[in-house]
Amino acid sequence: MTKYLQHFPKPLLDDLANGRWLPVIGAGMSLNAALPAGKAMPLWGDLGKAFERDLADFSAVGPVDAMSAYEHEYGRARLIERLSELLHLRDALPG
Repeated sequence: MTKYLQHFPKPLLDDLANGRWLPVIGAGMSLNAALPAGKAMPLWGDLGKAFERDLADFSAVGPVDAMSAYEHEYGRARLIERLSELLHLRDALPG
């Protein structure tokens, strides 16, 4: 596995080593996560809608558009915090 690390850019490896890396994996990979009762992992479209709801008078074309607008409005740090909340990073366990 470590043989692939040479292909990653150094800034990405630094972020990974410092716990500042948030991979977003599609195709329902996270849907089997074990979460507290009443919580569920959002699908890609639902994730975009959550960001869109946080923006006043904004209609997104899709999830990337909503996240980009959110970052523009509130900054990258808040985008990452909100994404961490929506993906239940503090609560999710492998399922």
